[in-house]
Amino acid sequence: MNEDGEVQANRQSLVEQTLSITVDQFMDYIQHKKSDGPCESCGSIRWIYVQDNGCPAIMGTPNVRNYATSNWFFWMVCGSCSSTRLIAAGPIWEHYFVAKEISN
Repeated sequence: MNEDGEVQANRQSLVEQTLSITVDQFMDYIQHKKSDGPCESCGSIRWIYVQDNGCPAIMGTPNVRNYATSNWFFWMVCGSCSSTRLIAAGPIWEHYFVAKEISN
């Protein structure tokens, strides 16, 4: 496989792995990292974790310096004031997939 093919295969694997993260994994991660603290806007601790078929909702924003890339975020909404908190998908992916590869 040439270098471009390897990069494409790795990117596809990263996408598939990131999209396979479950709501339970997401919630475990944010609790472990203490990312579920009180809302910055109103102080509520009631967060709504938006789901799609057992997976946390995910959004992508384009990188304005390079539209071929984007940043992915899982998100949660304050159940009191609707403020939204974004959690970068990359560190969650690393937590569940890179650590496993290193230990194998």
